[in-house]
Order: sequence, then structure tokens, then C-alpha cells
Amino acid sequence: FQKPVAKSAWSGVLPSKTQPNMCTQETTAANGEDCLYLNVYAPATVPAEGTRSTLHLSGLPVFIVVHGGAYATGSVQEGTPLHISKNLEAKGLVVVAIQYRVGPLGFCTTKDSVLPGNYGRNVGRQDAKWVRDNIAAFGGNPNDVTAYGGSAGAALIDALHLTPNTTTP
Repeated sequence: FQKPVAKSAWSGVLPSKTQPNMCTQETTAANGEDCLYLNVYAPATVPAEGTRSTLHLSGLPVFIVVHGGAYATGSVQEGTPLHISKNLEAKGLVVVAIQYRVGPLGFCTTKDSVLPGNYGRNVGRQDAKWVRDNIAAFGGNPNDVTAYGGSAGAALIDALHLTPNTTTP
């Protein structure tokens, strides 16, 4: 039960050929505590309007997708987040699908310093900061960001907007 910590910087391309584990939950799929990842889907080029040539992309709108699952299940690799991400990326948007802790590892609290809770919300806060600081490297505009959530994902976005000191992109 700890707050998320930003990943140390690296140079070059970080290969990502498989989906990350789901956060720990009741499922038969691969899951574990090492699950705080986000997936970025970014088009490399798009056709220039009225031509057959392509343009290198920058300043594209950014769309953040937050999975649902009643705060108990869900991940970036299931259903809606994966399909939305691939569809919007094909239309020229940079899409960021975030994965947050669910169940007791995400939202359990004793309402004191022993287990202050809201680890799932803190992941969302960390991801919003990451988007603001890094999305331009993927062709996205950090000042043109829309967030979408299904079910609990929508409620998590609302909570982040209402939480003091949340860094929104």
C-alpha cells in the first residue's frame, strides 16, 4: 500500500510488445502488483489533406481512456479501452489508456496515517501529470486533452477534477 512513484527516465525507445499485467483482482488473467502502466497509441503519420503524401505529427488532440469495473476489476487490455484506443488512434488522436489499482489495493482505507487509501486515485493523478509532462514526445498537445471513463473510470475522472492539488493536463 504505497503511493505510485514516477518511473525513472530512460533514453531511446522503450519496447512494449505485450500488454502489462492487470492490477491484482479476482480473475484468471495475469495480474499482480507491478501493474501501474499506461498505454500510448499514437499515429506515426497521417495523409495530408487532398494529397497522397503524409505529414509528421505534432500537436494532436489527446484522449485519455480510463477503464471501468466497479473499482474491483478491469484493465487497459480489456474490451472498451483497447477498442476505443485503436479506433481513435487511427483517426489521428493520441490515446492514453491508463491502468489503476482496483479493489482493496486501490481503494481500501483505515482513514488514518496507517492506511490513508485512495491509491487508485493517486495513480490517476500521477498519470495526468505524466501526460502533461511527456505527451508532446508522442505527438500530442498537452493543452488539448479530453478524458473519458466508463463506469468507475468516469467516477474516477470526476473525483480527480474535484480533488484539490490534482494536476490535470
